[in-house]
Order: sequence, then C-alpha cells, then structure tokens
Amino acid sequence: MPVERVDSTSPPAVLRAHEEALVNFSEQLLDHEAVESVAFDDIAIGGSLAATRATPATVEDSTIILFLHGGSYAHYSPKDPWYASLTSRLAHSTRRVVVSPSYRLAPAHPFPAALDDALATLRYLRRTSRVVVCGDSAGGGLAMALALSAPKDIVGVVALSGLFDLTASTGSYDKRVDPLFSDAPDEERRSTIRDGLTYLGHREPRAKDVNSVLTAAWCCYPPKLTKLLRDWRCSPLFAPLDLLQKLPSTLLVVGAHEVLLDESLQLGGAIKDCRVVVFEDMWHDFFLYSEGRGCDGKKLDEARHCIDIVSKFVADTSAAAAARRAAVAPTKESLPQPASPIGDGGVFLTGVQDSPERVLSPGREQTPEDVMIARRRAALLPRCYVAYASSSDGRMTASNWTTLLTVSGVFEAERVKVLKADLIFSVLARDGALGYRAFRQALRQVAVTLYPELGEGDAFRRLVEEDVLPRATLASEEEARDAGLLGVS
Repeated sequence: MPVERVDSTSPPAVLRAHEEALVNFSEQLLDHEAVESVAFDDIAIGGSLAATRATPATVEDSTIILFLHGGSYAHYSPKDPWYASLTSRLAHSTRRVVVSPSYRLAPAHPFPAALDDALATLRYLRRTSRVVVCGDSAGGGLAMALALSAPKDIVGVVALSGLFDLTASTGSYDKRVDPLFSDAPDEERRSTIRDGLTYLGHREPRAKDVNSVLTAAWCCYPPKLTKLLRDWRCSPLFAPLDLLQKLPSTLLVVGAHEVLLDESLQLGGAIKDCRVVVFEDMWHDFFLYSEGRGCDGKKLDEARHCIDIVSKFVADTSAAAAARRAAVAPTKESLPQPASPIGDGGVFLTGVQDSPERVLSPGREQTPEDVMIARRRAALLPRCYVAYASSSDGRMTASNWTTLLTVSGVFEAERVKVLKADLIFSVLARDGALGYRAFRQALRQVAVTLYPELGEGDAFRRLVEEDVLPRATLASEEEARDAGLLGVS
C-alpha cells in the first residue's frame, strides 16, 4: 500500500499560530461559515431518524455522499456550525448532494444504535442513488463499520482522521506531537478508552475498567470489555482480513502528528484498494480549521487541499461505478433463457387475469400478451437453483428463496430492491422445493428492508400498493402450460 505524503504549504508562522491556539481548544476555533450557494434542508429517513441535506448549486450526478459526523459517538450533530461548514464545502467542491444523519448518541443510545441509524440512512439513499460513505474522527470509524457491514451497497469509503481502535493500542500515541492530545501517552489512551466505554453505554466509565482495557493491549487473554471494544463494528482496525478485502475503493486521510496516525496506516495496509494520504505537520481534524479562527484569520491551506483530494476521489469513484454499471447492463442476448420442463404438479404464481383472453399488468394499461408471455418465461426460475434448498424436508427456506431471487436477477442485490416490473414469480411446489408460505415470508422480509420505518404488515401493504411487486394469483399446471411456461427447450 503506497502512502502519499503531502508537505505543508502554509507558512511556518501560520502553523505556529494554529498550534498555539489549539493548546486551549474550544469549538470556537472550528470553522463556522457555510458556503452560501449550498442549500440546506431536513429529510426524514424513517421513524424518529432525520438527516440534514446539503445541496450544491450545481449537481454533477446521482451519487450522494453519506457523511457521518465525529464527536466520540457522544457529541455534536450535523447542525453544528463546523459540520454545516464542512458538509457545505464537500457539497460545493464535489458537486454532489451530502446527507448527514442525526444518528443517536451514546451513552443514552449505546452501540450499535449509531450503526443501525447509519445503515437505515444507507438503505434510504441506496434506493435511488449511488452512495459514497464519508466521516471524520469517530464518524470515520462509523463510516468504515458501515462499509464493512454493507460493502456491496456503496461505491466508495472516505475516512478523515478516522478513529478505528477504541482500545487505543497503536504506537502513535507515544509521539506526543498533536497539540490537541498532548498529555502523557497513557492518559491519551485512557481518554480514547473512556470514549469507547461510553459508546458501549457506560455513563461514567470506572477507572478500573479503563485500566483493564489499557493493560489488556499487551495481554493474551483480554477481559470482556476489551473484547467488546475490539468488535470490528466498534473498532474496524480489528475487522477480519477477508471482510476488509471486500471493501470498495477507500480513501484514508490523516495528519502526521495525530495520535490516530498508525490506525490509518495499519488499516490501509489491510484493504485491497486503498489510498492513504498523510498531511505533514497536521493535527487531528485539521480540515475543520480552514478559516483561521482564533489565530487572526490565518487560513490553513491544508484544509482546502484535503477537500480537493476528497472531491477528486468522489469524482473518480463515481465515474468508475457508472462505467461498471454500463458494462454489465443486460442486453437482449444476455437475458436468461427459459428453463427446462418441470415435472407434473408444478404450481405457479401468475399475473392477475380479468378474463381468459388477456393478462393485465396490475395498475397499468393492458400489456400485449406476447410481451407478458416473454416476461413470464424470463421470470421462470431455472431448475438448477433447487440446489439451494437446505431444510430436512427438501423445501426452500425464506432465506434461500431470497438468495434465489438475487441470483436470478429478480431481486437486485445492489439496490436491495425488487424489480418494479411485470415479472411473474414461479413457485415450484412439488419437488421443486419451494413453499408458497416461505415465498410470502421472504417478500415480507423484503418489505421491511424497503420500508424500515413501518411495521411488517404495513410495509407489506405498501409494497403491494406502490406496485413494486405484481399482485398475483395461483395457477394450475395446465394454465401454466397454456401460457407457454412449460415444454420450452
């Protein structure tokens, strides 16, 4: 993994002024000015979860940046002026919409509440857009945990000054060069561990618990708290290698003076497609100090340069994803061929018929019969998929039915969405190992995935009402044969 080193371009006097101001840190030193041309509004993700959307004056394409703010999982929100400033600069520079959810904070809402909210936001955005996940500090760790949880649902990951190890086990804590974290190394480690325990729900972490995690970094048999903090969903640095290898294109940006430097270097080395950029002389979250507040307006060039690097990464990643999608777009020749004949006793789900002469597409005008027959044949599942059946009585489980839909292209894995079309679902009842009840159960799982804010029953009704799925009736083998679904070579 090549590490890109970016030399400082700000004059030494500017760097000194910033470092001196940071000794007495307060949020007043952070950026407060949003880009004027960027419009902000609130959107409802589902339930009580809301997000702030930053829309630039010119939008390049449908790629959306899902931004997760920092604050040790316990502080801040997208509406804080420094995060409004950052998301507006990201939106303006990338020319993409930036959505930042107000995920639930610890300790009132302990792990995995933040990750659950991030996943819900990703599902909401992924229905209509490509998504690049981005975050800073603890939000960078959350972005990485989100990417590891759903690697196929995003096209890129960006972590800025990412917090990837809540056990504080790496060696960069010993350098004591970050003006924000200049206490003795073990004291800074204890501070990170306290943040981790707070994330787990400890309102006032006890000193003995903090010390047990601190000493466990060199222990072969770590205590329970350390094991909890080493969960890769809390600390992505401990994610298994095979999971890290599944990540899409990744960008890690970190300052050379950060106590978190080694975490980015080690994590980046384990990811197949990863670019690590290290800004010399920079401290934690340096990109939030572009305005020079608290040091006579001495602007930090490196903050602007960081946003430029992220912008180019988003553009390149989005273009690559669009090219891949175009390359695999189905053609007439690549559509699945009709299946081989099915034995006696097959039962099929077919489109609603209001007369024997015509087949109607639910909620739409009449579709020509030859088109309907072609679509029904395309939807007939190949016999080879029967191998997915796993239960003792040879019937398909709901989980395997969902897998079968994915493999067949009826259920889009990338968008986690059922194709909104006139496809006819085939239910192979006799020795085809697929039960109608399992089929219905699988569809209810899909409904809950698409509409997480609703209960199961309401979600299923919404699924049908919005015509995401065709309404269907059972047909006999004779009717299926008459429709041209059987006896096709």
